[in-house]
Amino acid sequence: MIQVTHFFCGIPYSYAINKEAINMIVELEKEHDHAGEILRQIRAVTSDYTLPLDACGTYRLVYKTARRPRGTYI
Repeated sequence: MIQVTHFFCGIPYSYAINKEAINMIVELEKEHDHAGEILRQIRAVTSDYTLPLDACGTYRLVYKTARRPRGTYI
């Protein structure tokens, strides 16, 4: 176990976390960063999600969803 201390509104609080949990968090952060890079590449390849003139409804919905601001997918 590792003891972690953080401050919230100037008040310290501590909690214990095991190495397995830390490893899982690190792995999730790596996956998150990788997904972000993929989205940046898709944005670049699609000219910022510019629809083709003949785009079907599904295509339009996918691009509309992809253009949403970060953190609004839920």
